[in-house]
Order: sequence, then C-alpha cells, then structure tokens
Amino acid sequence: MKRIFTYIIYTQIIFILMCLVLIGCSTPPPVFRPAGNIITGTITAGNISLFPPYTVVEIILSDEQATDDAPSEIAKQIIKNPQVNPIRFSLRYDGEDIIEYRSYAIHVNVYDQDNILLYKSLKGSPVITHSNPDKVIIDLISQ
Repeated sequence: MKRIFTYIIYTQIIFILMCLVLIGCSTPPPVFRPAGNIITGTITAGNISLFPPYTVVEIILSDEQATDDAPSEIAKQIIKNPQVNPIRFSLRYDGEDIIEYRSYAIHVNVYDQDNILLYKSLKGSPVITHSNPDKVIIDLISQ
C-alpha cells in the first residue's frame, strides 16, 4: 500500500512539473528594443505662439559627409499642423545606418499649406557621433 501511495504522489509531482514546464514554454519571449536610436528635441520658430493652420514640419536626420551635393537622408519625420510653438519631437532612426566616424545632423523645414517654405534651420544641429548629443534645441529662421 505504501508503494502505491508513493507512486501516486511521484506521478502527481511529475505531472505538475510537466505542466509548469509547458506553461513556461508557451509564453512568448520578451520583445527586445535596443536602447537609443531616438533623437529628441525642441524646435522654436521665433517669437510666434501659434503656427499658421495646415503647417507642415519636416525633421530630417542626415549624413553630413554624403558624397553628392545634398546631405544623405537617414530618417525623416513629418508633423502636420503642429499649432503650438515650440514643437517637441522624437525621431527614430535605424542604428545600422549610422557609421561611427561620420557626422550626422538634424535639419528642420516648415512649410505652409501651399508648400512654401516659412521657416528653416540655419544649419544642421550635430547629433549622435563624435560625442554629439541625442537631444537638440533647434531655432528656426523666417524665410
């Protein structure tokens, strides 16, 4: 009788352990999101408090050492009708597009509803490499 009782207890313990293993195997693995690869910042256009209706803000991360005449675009964000000045933004980019010895910068253009340039950044704000930050403050000039 004692053997049967011991057998039943061991069987139950093995069954419970098998269930726990199956439950542990059924949970999906955690999603890995690499740290970084986001540039944040604030864009200010003069002393206006509101942008005109239907304004479009174009934020571009570019490789400043591109071989052609224009900087090479790495990432781009469009903000439609931002309304309030200043504008806060977060720009995601693919870390595999970044080469450590090259220089990168954020450029900003603001267009009206007819695609006429209203404001732009005077020059690119250096980011990412060469000890440059991943957070920028960009002042725009009127066109």
